[in-house]
Amino acid sequence: MSRREDWIRCVQNKLSETTYNKFDHLAEFQRRMCEQGFVKANSNNLPQINMFAVLEFLKDDDRFNAPEIRCAKASLNCRESYGDAAVGYVQVKREGDLCIVKCRVCPEHRVRSKAYSTTLIINEATEKIIDVQCHDCAAATGGCKHALAVLMWVHRRSEDPAPTEIACYWKKSRLSGVGTALKYVEVKDLGIQKVHKLKRTSIPDNSTFLHDVLELAESKQIDCQISRLEVDLKCLKTNNLSLHRLLLKFHLNGGLMSGNFLTFASSEMTQVLCDEAEQLTRNQSDCPLWYELRYGRITASKLYEAAHCTTDSGSFVKQVTGASKVHETSAMLRGKDLEKLVLIEVERELDTRIKSAGLYLSPNYPALGASPGGMTNEYIVEIKCPSNEKALERFLSKDKIINPKCVAQMQLQMLATGKKRGLFCVANSAFENTKKVHMQWLAYDLEVAQDLVKKAMLFWERNIFPLLLSSVQK
Repeated sequence: MSRREDWIRCVQNKLSETTYNKFDHLAEFQRRMCEQGFVKANSNNLPQINMFAVLEFLKDDDRFNAPEIRCAKASLNCRESYGDAAVGYVQVKREGDLCIVKCRVCPEHRVRSKAYSTTLIINEATEKIIDVQCHDCAAATGGCKHALAVLMWVHRRSEDPAPTEIACYWKKSRLSGVGTALKYVEVKDLGIQKVHKLKRTSIPDNSTFLHDVLELAESKQIDCQISRLEVDLKCLKTNNLSLHRLLLKFHLNGGLMSGNFLTFASSEMTQVLCDEAEQLTRNQSDCPLWYELRYGRITASKLYEAAHCTTDSGSFVKQVTGASKVHETSAMLRGKDLEKLVLIEVERELDTRIKSAGLYLSPNYPALGASPGGMTNEYIVEIKCPSNEKALERFLSKDKIINPKCVAQMQLQMLATGKKRGLFCVANSAFENTKKVHMQWLAYDLEVAQDLVKKAMLFWERNIFPLLLSSVQK
């Protein structure tokens, strides 16, 4: 090849690179401009999303209730370490009561690839999430990680403390900048900090590790190989009250019909075993047995939905039959922590002793269960801890009428415990400072309770039982 041809090819390559760079910079410039009608998002103009709105949306949207997305995957997608680093170029637009949030989410692994465009729509008047969509991901129609990351990112910004200055969110995501500052690391620098840190710190004493594990297993009645050999497990008998174990035994005997199963379960569930299960599950969410016995059963908090649900295989059915796990936020943790403090305040005001309650099961209603917030010798106690005034309306109307869902919940609790009255307690949204609790009595209504139970059991037999039975047939 001649020198002239080499020179021509070199010029052509330079021209093509220049043209590419021009178009590349133009695309980058256009991408960094807000769309028509949108403004750059900051800490003052982002919509507010509370945890109740997030839970309501995730519960009702089938995309995020599928087995492939819920539980561990959903928790990973919602985690702060990913969302806060991946979300960038956030813009906001308001049309009446609707607030539209658009942003770009950096891929978690191929950080140099094109960011995913996402849209979140919220009704600010009702504080309800209308929709969240990822427009570029192949898995978007089934509920992808980028949509969840954006949803939880906006929620976290709603819970951030008021900043001393306005924070702008129209900026490049931190994750997409990986590899631009530090290009390489020399071998001699690898692990040096870890080695120095190990030299400065002493190895912790683990001589009591086995004892601590066994103590925890005994206190929480954890059924595992080591606890069966070393610990007195009282839950081994009460585990037989699990619907899954009852269905296994029923299937081995050749049973197929829901009516026959309920009769069989009633004969296996003795009152002595049910009473023992209630005592062992008084720690409720801190007790593994509590989760085991709730599986497949319609609990008091879901009675109203079961009695009025018209969808055969929707999100509610998946909640009852699946192991759905909701990512706990600061609002939810606050509610769990406040419940004990609210009970103490109620005890002080009423000058009475309220004891903790476990999961109440009844041989007459094998597919139902109820866990009151507290108990006395005469009545049950149910505690609600709304995080703000808007959330209060989910439990009490402006006329101080108890929400029908809460009424149904307490009616089943009274039916399961045999009490004739229930005390409905709603803590003030600023309870930490005011110590105020609204208390309201609710009388047991046999007709209302039986009507709700009848409808809920009909739904269970038609939609829940076939799925539970198929799980033991495989």
